Amino acid sequence: MTASGWAGAQSARPTDDTTTEITSLREALARGETPRLADVEPLVERALTRRSIPPGLERLLADLRAAEVRGMETTLASARDEDGQERSLLRSEQDAFDAAEDRVRRLDRLADDVRALAERQARVPASQMYTAEAAVERRVRAEHGLLDSPRATPPDALRAALDRLRGTGGAAPAAPTCWVPGLRELRADLSTGTGAAGGFLVPPAQASYVIDRLRQASVFLAAGPRVFDLADGAGGELRVPRMGTSIAAAMVAEGGTQTPADFALEQVVLRAHTGAALARGSRELFDDSNPAAREVIALDLERQLRDLLDAQCLAGTGTAPNCRGLRHFTGVNATELGSGDGAALGLDDVRQAIYRLEAKGATPSAIFLSARTWSALTQVKDGQQRYLLQPDPSGAAQRSIFGVRAFVSGRIATNETVGNSTTCAWLAVVDMSRVAVLLRQAVEVQLLQELYAANRQIGVAATIRFDVQPLDPAAIELVTGITN
Repeated sequence: MTASGWAGAQSARPTDDTTTEITSLREALARGETPRLADVEPLVERALTRRSIPPGLERLLADLRAAEVRGMETTLASARDEDGQERSLLRSEQDAFDAAEDRVRRLDRLADDVRALAERQARVPASQMYTAEAAVERRVRAEHGLLDSPRATPPDALRAALDRLRGTGGAAPAAPTCWVPGLRELRADLSTGTGAAGGFLVPPAQASYVIDRLRQASVFLAAGPRVFDLADGAGGELRVPRMGTSIAAAMVAEGGTQTPADFALEQVVLRAHTGAALARGSRELFDDSNPAAREVIALDLERQLRDLLDAQCLAGTGTAPNCRGLRHFTGVNATELGSGDGAALGLDDVRQAIYRLEAKGATPSAIFLSARTWSALTQVKDGQQRYLLQPDPSGAAQRSIFGVRAFVSGRIATNETVGNSTTCAWLAVVDMSRVAVLLRQAVEVQLLQELYAANRQIGVAATIRFDVQPLDPAAIELVTGITN
């Protein structure tokens, strides 16, 4: 497209034909007909291309979505036996439900695209921001009766108004009360339901909230690896390129010949492994849909997923279906303490591991160790019986050793066998910028109504997919055979 053509597309306004099509589709919805999604998608594509939203388009998407949801509700409501009890969907009913659910998801994506375009258009250009901000402050002062007053503008009100002006949205949206659904939500909020066995899929906003909670709770993720998100529909594999053989650099004399150097690229393949957690509660709890009670189950699931993430990323064996964790990465240098039976870890051993990593050009950013080993190190004293890691016992010991942050995890085994010792642990000094984690953003939560029906209980199954790989095995130093 030429520059003039692009500029024309930028400034183009919706034609009367577009408005007529939207009106026609909305009239069909009012008559009880459900327009085809194929008739709606071109309207959205046209709006995005022209950078202009025609009147009624957002309302059309919302009405069409509501019609699809009503159809899904009708399908579930009709799934009852002769006694009026809920039954499983027939194959034909299941197919219709799944097809409607797919259309709802596609409509959500279209609505998100239109909403994003509207937000971009609503933002004030930078060149006009100063004048616009002054006008906003004047309006806020008028609203609070301060237009002619020497008092300062209320900071919270002004900040919120300016955030809306700049399009930043202000503070992050409030976290959902609970991401485990109740039965009423399952039946009433079918727009987020899954077709299989009457399940429930966490909406994207809440799914990312669950991931954020896991990032904070997981020791391994808190250490700051490079996290790669894999969107839905992108497959279960991600390939990350890395340098295999580096390019050689050398000094060249004046007029000298520069010798070409070969280099080789390699790739690290991350394949999503599936982890699952299962909790259950009484049917009455879910019937009442009490967020406070369901939060207990949500916290339990988060704890299980957190422990699973840490266990796999730190010590996964690599044997299917497990990931291969830090302890078992291939090509990592490991130093065993003692002379065959392990030995107690001292601060000198940690210092030497940091040195070995730095000698290879890496920058240590995390030390992973067991709670037992950390406890032993915090008890080390100097000649005057002062604790080395925290001379003042009234304060908590700093979670760092020689300036490198220490991460204590109960997922690091303390029962490894080294020679005649069967209670050995391990420690890792890592440059986390050279460790990759593949993390799918979708956390699927499904209600299992029939599995525990005999006990009048309902199961909640949560599924997450992830993987971990070293981008450079030389950026990891292991110390094994630790007896303390």
